[in-house]
Amino acid sequence: MHKDLDLSFKGNRNYLHGTDIFDTLLAWLYEQGFETVEGLDLSFHQIATSALRAELDPPEASEHRDAAVLSFKSQGLRHRIHLRETAAPVLGRRPYPEDRLVAGANIDLSAQTIIVENCLPGYSAIEYWVALTKALHLRALPDAAGKWLFVRARLPELGGPLECIRPAVQLVSNYQGKLTRSEVSLDGRKFGDIYFSLLQEADERR
Repeated sequence: MHKDLDLSFKGNRNYLHGTDIFDTLLAWLYEQGFETVEGLDLSFHQIATSALRAELDPPEASEHRDAAVLSFKSQGLRHRIHLRETAAPVLGRRPYPEDRLVAGANIDLSAQTIIVENCLPGYSAIEYWVALTKALHLRALPDAAGKWLFVRARLPELGGPLECIRPAVQLVSNYQGKLTRSEVSLDGRKFGDIYFSLLQEADERR
């Protein structure tokens, strides 16, 4: 089973945003009849600049490189989705007022936390988590030379669709200034971790 993802570039980015990939894949799984999606782990292996095709439980390995892999459990069975870039270009672009998502955030640098009391309508929990994590990194790690990118979401406590209520992030691990792990929560309930990686100025995009 496969699906060609209908995704657009966000703002002035020239690559597909991980939050859109996350939300689109979850919506597709619920459409396919997966009543529960547990133990979710989505990892990005390269920056995607062209359209993506998602393959659910492909029968055999492909010679094509994965742009991302999502694994999850549903009704006791483990599944995997492989995402690969196609030759098709990304045609759409839409505005993304990221600054508005974090404008009212409360940051505690001593505790390495950031929280928003009210979510704007039309934006998902993962969009808030990633925007908040980015804002916290820029404040807590101001000397990092490069660009912080969302590279993994590991959400073992995910059981169904997420309702964006009081999203919060706490930076808990910093691996030599190149990879970080942050705990994410909604209304005080922890769902798991998201990881950011530092793309240094001299690095070539994979």
